[in-house]
Amino acid sequence: MNTNGGEDDAIVPILVKELQGHGDSAVDVVSNFSEKEEGATRRRLWSPWRVVKDLISWLVVMREAFGAPFLGVVMIVYGVSQGYAGTMKLLATNYYWRDVLKMQPASTQAFLALSSIPWDIKPIYGLITDTFPIAGYRRWPYLVICGIAGCLCLWALAFFTLSPWMTTLFLAGVALCTAFPDVVTDAAVAQQSRTTPKLASDLQGSLCPDISEAMFFWFTDPVSGPGFNEEFMGLVNAVGYLAMFIGVAGYNYRFRSQTFRKMFLWSQVASSFIGLLDIILVSRVNLRMHIPDRAFVLSDTALTDAISKLKLMPMLVLSAQLCPNGIEGTVFAFLMSVSNFGLTSGSWFGALLLKWLHVQKDDYSRLWLAVLIRSLMRLSPLLFLFLVPDCTVESIKPPNIALPYDLEIEEITKDIELCDKVSVHGSDE
Repeated sequence: MNTNGGEDDAIVPILVKELQGHGDSAVDVVSNFSEKEEGATRRRLWSPWRVVKDLISWLVVMREAFGAPFLGVVMIVYGVSQGYAGTMKLLATNYYWRDVLKMQPASTQAFLALSSIPWDIKPIYGLITDTFPIAGYRRWPYLVICGIAGCLCLWALAFFTLSPWMTTLFLAGVALCTAFPDVVTDAAVAQQSRTTPKLASDLQGSLCPDISEAMFFWFTDPVSGPGFNEEFMGLVNAVGYLAMFIGVAGYNYRFRSQTFRKMFLWSQVASSFIGLLDIILVSRVNLRMHIPDRAFVLSDTALTDAISKLKLMPMLVLSAQLCPNGIEGTVFAFLMSVSNFGLTSGSWFGALLLKWLHVQKDDYSRLWLAVLIRSLMRLSPLLFLFLVPDCTVESIKPPNIALPYDLEIEEITKDIELCDKVSVHGSDE
């Protein structure tokens, strides 16, 4: 007999009752409730029913803290546009480069780096939305325009056979129409994360060479590689997408209390180690170990994407916490652009590495060396680990920066108070 069912059944109504009747903010109620129940919750047996209960309670907490419309926008922009749709788009474009345009891995990597440039200039989009409102609105019109324009770019790629440069141009258009709404959402997320730091990681979701295109070409090569078909590659992307959710849940449930420095250290080390396992695959040692290619790739993808999300979550939370009040959107967009520039540079670096090692569609003999260099280079960001704050999300304090218009308002307020004092004294006389 499971004696924990009563406690699980009581979680949701208790949370709702306290959130509706408590005088403090929803986040304070959630924090107090979490502290009371944390010990008992961790001791409960793991079961699918408990997962459903926890998911419902989490949705209730998030809705009460941030509101349903805001959560809906965040889920669409982060989960659908950049998540599922982005994964499917990447799979389709990989086959487009290989089968339609007949490109080499190094050239494909270089063109993809060009198409991702819109992600590197995100602060410009923040300035545009803040400076040029449409019909009095600074957010919603841009979301609608980008959604329509992005669909048109994808339809052009689907229905027409384009040159590599035109393909890159339309892919850049898709990236622009994805990055623009991302900036709009980032601004709101950064602001909410500063006001509710305990739920920041729930709201969120290095210059190392990127050789993903070479790995894709090798995966789908029936002669030199495993020769995976389109269905299995879609399954690999789906498994990776689910693994990212596991990474987010793992950070929120087990690792959120760890310091930023410790999380960056061990996630980077784990990422490097998991990357080295690809050498076993590309050298075909896994077959001598009686490990099927499909099982190896699925397991490797799940671990890689889960650890990638574990590594990304602290960075998102830290970036949001470091944004000064009043300019959250611009600062957060700048920090994310720096990160995106690192990814773009990694694509360029990977293209040069593949070119230097002569990794081509008909010659993968040095692919293992590219995997080795990529994996070891993942440790290079640890040289700058001392710059990361050695504190948790609850203990970090956002910078208190006085903006020019804040100083002007303060001076005007002082002048008004001085005038009031003079007029009062004058009337007394």
